[in-house]
Amino acid sequence: MQALGQTTHHSSPPPRLQPEAQQGWRGDEAAPHAALIVFSGPGERRDGIAAYLHHCGWRVVEIDILIGGSSHDMACPMVATELAQRVASGEFAVVFLAPPCSSYSVAHRPKLRSASQPEGITPVPAEWRMYLSKHNRITSAAFDIVAAARLSGAHVMMENPADRGAEGPAYWHKHRDHGSLWRTARARAAELTQITFSQCALGSTWQKHTTIAASPTL
Repeated sequence: MQALGQTTHHSSPPPRLQPEAQQGWRGDEAAPHAALIVFSGPGERRDGIAAYLHHCGWRVVEIDILIGGSSHDMACPMVATELAQRVASGEFAVVFLAPPCSSYSVAHRPKLRSASQPEGITPVPAEWRMYLSKHNRITSAAFDIVAAARLSGAHVMMENPADRGAEGPAYWHKHRDHGSLWRTARARAAELTQITFSQCALGSTWQKHTTIAASPTL
């Protein structure tokens, strides 16, 4: 089991970045930069964010249950609080989060969230209450880290599927009652700048409308 916050290493370099992209990731070379990636996945991708940052000389901490098991479980208040405290201390210059989106997906059955009740419909099916409660705890922990990053002056970004009921390129009339993460009270209070795009525009096989919300400093 990997301890919370153990730095990950990649044995081989990712695909080569263009010089201007390398400069953008590297930042001020006089400082020992550290980045935090929460809900990173297994951490083995050569083309992932962590691999690029490692290649550019950053120290990267990846947090995911696939890496650290229960010691990385953001549904656990003790784990989430410890990580938020580290972020608030200024340990990280950049924080990226991609909280689980399954309960917010338009494809989830049964439907657990709506546009007017994004934290959970009333009544919640009894067999889904623990599941929904866990995912709400994870969302809350993610936004606690966002708040800690803003407090410390770190740049912060969060990724999740786009709101299919909001006006804009991702709007889908069929799913206008989408209970998106971006409609939750914590998301609205975070005051992040949202950028929505289709992943197919970046070469993906799937359209997958996605929103990245970032601190205004970015």
